Amino acid sequence: MKRCVPFRAPCGSEDNNLFLAPSAPESSLPSGIISVVNTGSDCDITISVTEFDSGVAVDYTIIPQSSVVIEVSELVSIIYSCVASTGTGDFCTGTFEADLQYTVMSS
Repeated sequence: MKRCVPFRAPCGSEDNNLFLAPSAPESSLPSGIISVVNTGSDCDITISVTEFDSGVAVDYTIIPQSSVVIEVSELVSIIYSCVASTGTGDFCTGTFEADLQYTVMSS
């Protein structure tokens, strides 16, 4: 599955979903590469990536006009928050790109 999704949220907003896996057995959770690009100039973007194995969200901060690329395995969720880096930002903007593979299990 390949996706490219733009997003926009007010600076100061928290817990916005970029990806949330449906309830499924761990064997059918996706793995692959994700990238988040901060296209704005006013806000830092913090993404929290949760994988099934660890069960713990790992945070990444993306400053304006930069990006992060992450390899994921058994991806459960990606949540983002926006923080004004200049103290006066209005919105954070960016793109979420994913190239994910799912395992299909037959019974």
